Amino acid sequence: MVIIQEIETNDQIQTILKSKYDNPIILTPGPKDADSLRSINRGLFFEKNIDAITMANFTKMAIDHLCKRDKFPKKFQKNLFKKYQIYQNLIGVWEKVFPDDNGELFFQSYTILTDLRGSSLDLDLVKEALDLLNPDLKKAVSFIWSFIDEQGIVDEHRAYQIISELSSEFALKNDGIIVIGFTHLSAVQVDMINELGKCLDVMVVIPAGVMKNLSRFDWPVWLDAYQGDGYKEQKDNFDHRAIKFSQGRLSDSILANKKKDSKDAFVFLKDQLQESDIFEIPFSDFDY
Repeated sequence: MVIIQEIETNDQIQTILKSKYDNPIILTPGPKDADSLRSINRGLFFEKNIDAITMANFTKMAIDHLCKRDKFPKKFQKNLFKKYQIYQNLIGVWEKVFPDDNGELFFQSYTILTDLRGSSLDLDLVKEALDLLNPDLKKAVSFIWSFIDEQGIVDEHRAYQIISELSSEFALKNDGIIVIGFTHLSAVQVDMINELGKCLDVMVVIPAGVMKNLSRFDWPVWLDAYQGDGYKEQKDNFDHRAIKFSQGRLSDSILANKKKDSKDAFVFLKDQLQESDIFEIPFSDFDY
């Protein structure tokens, strides 16, 4: 089962490590987070013969485990690909499709692709988001995505999905998983945690007070353990008004319709936002 544990102090973390599980897998976002956790009490880690590992190391370990048990899906390559490895596999075809790219388009589109695949691995389900990109980026993201799927390449998000679908096939000697130090988890990662929680205890450790200020868009809400006690529905207090204006008359229209001492958010219903649009906003203290 999945358990959500709020903590305030390092002493509480030590208590969890000492008494909750005998042989847990301790998952952290990255190497620095793992080192920080060990530094709380290095003697405890040595005494219990446990260690903190990164999410990337866990996915590699899980894939290796499935391969050794001959449970890994045959249609996928049996190793976890990093970004540079995908680029190396793709470069020959990429240069033919995008001959003018010096690498910038690839890395920009790969960043977008990674964000999108964190939500869904179905290309059809993200097409609305792709339609918001400029034509070159849309083409590049779609091309990389299709290449990854056609070649059976396992990127980090495909690995999470495979682990989720085959969680019942794991024969782990560990008696629990502790997920700690994460400020963000993608939808695909949360799905993996929920599926692993059907096979063994998964404790997700988060700072105290976080559960009281959640909206439906925050990742702890997606955990199976979430009961809704701390759920805070975000109320929409905006006064929605549609303002039509002539070219070059945005500033006058805003000033004419602005309520005194109010804070406004402007949504431009345009395919692409130009700097000239921003310059027409008649205030200096704004972000976009």
